[in-house]
Amino acid sequence: MPFSQKNRRRRNSTGHSGSNTRKATTTTTALKQAHKLYSSGSYNQALTLCNNIYHNTTTTTSSNNITTPLLLLLASLHFQLKNYSEALFFNQQCLKLDPYCAEAHLNIGYCLQELGGGGGGGDIGTDTNDDNNVTAFFQKAIRLAPRCVAAYDALAGQLLRRGDINTALSTYSAGMALSSASFSSGTSSHTRTA
Repeated sequence: MPFSQKNRRRRNSTGHSGSNTRKATTTTTALKQAHKLYSSGSYNQALTLCNNIYHNTTTTTSSNNITTPLLLLLASLHFQLKNYSEALFFNQQCLKLDPYCAEAHLNIGYCLQELGGGGGGGDIGTDTNDDNNVTAFFQKAIRLAPRCVAAYDALAGQLLRRGDINTALSTYSAGMALSSASFSSGTSSHTRTA
């Protein structure tokens, strides 16, 4: 008996079933909607949508569908809602996927500031309770994204809090120089999201 086309499970060009492709499209659409909600200040609605995406992704057999943009958005939403420990968690998860994500390093620094310096636990270097961790995360963000004005601003502010006025001023000046160059060339700089 020949194996008919009806009996075959249809697959797309990558070998995945059509239902996986639809699920990815649905996830992408939902993530875009969550970004729109975030941009409009509807943080709770965006968080509900992102949590649904996250939980649907983590309960499937292919949890490798969790993406850096999803984790960064979850972190930013929690930060905006002042859930700093949750924001820290999702930024740490982001670094597990992409250790070179400057935005996650910057955001962890912000979270640690809000949590009081260090703290938060975890295995990404946030287990000591001092502001050296905050400084280190901001410095790492600058090393990874040397044109990220927000990282210079954050580091300068942190250095001021520590009393290192001269280094803070030079760091702030470097950020301002980048900002002026970005402004005159028409490019934008990173803004604090979490």
